[in-house]
Amino acid sequence: MAAEDIEAVFDQDPPCLCILQGSVAIKHSKVKDEPIKDLLGTINSSLINKLINARYGGDTSKIPTIDYLNVKPTSVPSVAGIEHDGIVSYKLDQILPETAPWLETIAGLDLNWLRALLTSAIIVQVQGSSYVNNPIH
Repeated sequence: MAAEDIEAVFDQDPPCLCILQGSVAIKHSKVKDEPIKDLLGTINSSLINKLINARYGGDTSKIPTIDYLNVKPTSVPSVAGIEHDGIVSYKLDQILPETAPWLETIAGLDLNWLRALLTSAIIVQVQGSSYVNNPIH
């Protein structure tokens, strides 16, 4: 069965769906009955390789790496702390600081795992693939 609309497929069963290819796409098809996952994976890999060749001359060691994608903060809120031997201590009295500025202060200016953990609004649960509000907030 061939369809572009899953509603037109008997029992809306995706494995029964065939992908209709045009003449240009079929020209580059090399494998008979190739699963769509493999077909799209090959296309994805090819595009990544073309980008690496165009941008970095094919040298993957030139690809920059960072801990996570975000805008580097220029400053953090001022929550009073005492620094001694490179360690900052905070004394919290009866009045606690607001959550967002407090987490920003603890996170610091560096883009690293701690900043990602403390400032991300949503995280992925370890036991699955669902997204939840960050419980640290």
